[in-house]
Amino acid sequence: MTEAQSHVQVEEPVLPRKRTVPGRLDDGAASHVFESPRDDFRRMYFEVIDKIMTQLHDRFDQPSFRVVQNIEEMLISAANGKETAVPDDIAQLYGNDLDIDRLAMEMIMLPDLVRDFKEITSMFTLCDALSENKCNSIVRSMFSEVDKMLRIYLTIPVTSSTSERSFSALHQIKTYLRSTMTQKRLNGVMLSYIHKDRLDSVDLRQIAIAFTEGHETRQEYFGPF
Repeated sequence: MTEAQSHVQVEEPVLPRKRTVPGRLDDGAASHVFESPRDDFRRMYFEVIDKIMTQLHDRFDQPSFRVVQNIEEMLISAANGKETAVPDDIAQLYGNDLDIDRLAMEMIMLPDLVRDFKEITSMFTLCDALSENKCNSIVRSMFSEVDKMLRIYLTIPVTSSTSERSFSALHQIKTYLRSTMTQKRLNGVMLSYIHKDRLDSVDLRQIAIAFTEGHETRQEYFGPF
């Protein structure tokens, strides 16, 4: 026993007791016997690592992730002046939402839009480059399909965690005391509960002013703010 183990009063690790396999499950082969507790714990450690890697692979190796990756590679390559074609999976998936031929033409002109940037390395840089021209309606109309493609990219739900959190919040909001609220009110309460950060930034005075100015009776009853 080491000094650290004796200090915290932890006993030396030992191998677990060897269990006898039931006769109906015994195939005659001798079971593996670890020579030391270190080897046994090593087996447990790598078993956990293998399970984690498998779960991560299953979690992120999904069709939606591949679509996001293809959109990102397509637009970044086009913005950097590389000859890029629209992948077949994107053309088939968003053919009804986008003009694919126009998108291909706009990607050829895309380097002129981002010429102030040395190199486009992320989609955020491309979004910033397009948002800087938001006051110029002519520029945005020239890259209308690229703008649609960026909007699709930013709104693709890559995981189901958001919807899962929504159901968890629903369980807390719609209790047995609130079981008769209407769907409209439930939607409003859910939005307020989920987006607390945005709700905290709302100016209540401006809401009160807009409410009272909506009708003369309200102005007479509540008075000016």
